[in-house]
Amino acid sequence: MEAAGTAMYPLHRCKTIYLVRHAQGIHNVEGEKDPSAYMSPTLFDAQLTPLGWKQVDGLREHVKKCGLAKKG
Repeated sequence: MEAAGTAMYPLHRCKTIYLVRHAQGIHNVEGEKDPSAYMSPTLFDAQLTPLGWKQVDGLREHVKKCGLAKKG
């Protein structure tokens, strides 16, 4: 266990990675009706639903407002 305030690498040499779950896709809607739909090749690269696009827009606004978009 590392002591408080120490790290293996200096912070200026580290990157922060933010993981975000995808928005609702057609496969989510179909999978709720029939779980076997998740295995359908036609849903392999499913498009977003209208709700999914609203979720994307909401996340975009959140990232802008909290300043993550400006960090680099």
